[in-house]
Amino acid sequence: MPDDRSKRLGEIKRFNKKMYKALAKERKRRISPAEYAVRMRDPDNVLEIDNLHTWFYTDIGAVRAVDGASIAIKRGKTVGIVGESGCGKSVMSLSILRLLQEPQGQIVKGAIRFNPGENRRAVDLVKLPQQKMDDIRGVDITMIFQEPMTTLNPVFSIGKQLGEVLACHNAQRLSTKAIAARCVETLKLVGIADAEGVYRMYPHELSGGMRQRVVIAMALMCSPRLIIADEPTTALDVTIQAQILDLLRALKDRVSASIMLITHDLGVVAETADYVVVMYAGRIVEQGGVQEIFHNPRHPYTIGLMRSRPSNETGGRLYSIPGNVPNPIELPDCCFFRSRCGKSVKACGGAYPPVISLSDTHKAACWLCAFEREQAIMGEP
Repeated sequence: MPDDRSKRLGEIKRFNKKMYKALAKERKRRISPAEYAVRMRDPDNVLEIDNLHTWFYTDIGAVRAVDGASIAIKRGKTVGIVGESGCGKSVMSLSILRLLQEPQGQIVKGAIRFNPGENRRAVDLVKLPQQKMDDIRGVDITMIFQEPMTTLNPVFSIGKQLGEVLACHNAQRLSTKAIAARCVETLKLVGIADAEGVYRMYPHELSGGMRQRVVIAMALMCSPRLIIADEPTTALDVTIQAQILDLLRALKDRVSASIMLITHDLGVVAETADYVVVMYAGRIVEQGGVQEIFHNPRHPYTIGLMRSRPSNETGGRLYSIPGNVPNPIELPDCCFFRSRCGKSVKACGGAYPPVISLSDTHKAACWLCAFEREQAIMGEP
């Protein structure tokens, strides 16, 4: 058996080497504008992710971190991405910005269409040359990372770090004085009273809430079309969390940006999001309007997440979904949630369930929803 394992590991390493070479060859290839210029399915969408597959090629096999995700984000709306740790939420956001650790992490299939607006042509971020991607990253699409203390550099002042964003993307050719004035103005925009003082401070001199406001200011420096907020309230206490969420809601309307909000906290999604996407093991199992997901969840996994929320109405022990998330290297061909589902039927052990449209905005990938729709069409009780 050890020989079989060694043989298998050798095959994996040879396959990975082949994929690394293919990626390097693709990166060196000259890409014409006709290859990455696309048309949005809906002109009102800022972002359209279509059948995205992001894998990590490791020494023990390919990790299918995102495995066929498809979502759309409309202009001026907030989309909440929820799911357990390791379900692919953050990897999907890193795929949008092309910040994957290459060559191990690669987008192997799918499209990410981005609409920059202002009479500019929509582009497929997956096929976009690196130089063009640098023009979009940090300008049209920005990201608020989880932990502000690790996001900010402790040896540089707040003003220097904010100014660097504009200096790198200085299309307006602003002077040093104008950049400093813009930084102070943006700090005021995110609710920092002593903006001039904070501009001269270092990260360790600020509280966690103040640091998070600075990171949000950094994301707003170039007036982005899409802001990706990856767990923006995780390290903050409840009072500061509420302030940051209020700030994000107000800024979304003020700067006319869309927000992709990644979080574990369903309460945050209920308060902030217009649309909710539920991910499990790299796939989207349910998506819909915030009212549809919270008041009429249809996928058993979504129902389990709702039952896991602390509530004054439920007494006794807090519910937790039984079992564990499947190994992303050895995902089954059937429904990934089958082994943890209390409503599993025979069909769940067959092919992966199709995506069923429950309304114009509500969709779920579950055989139970498919059977319910068939019964409704046939008129059966």
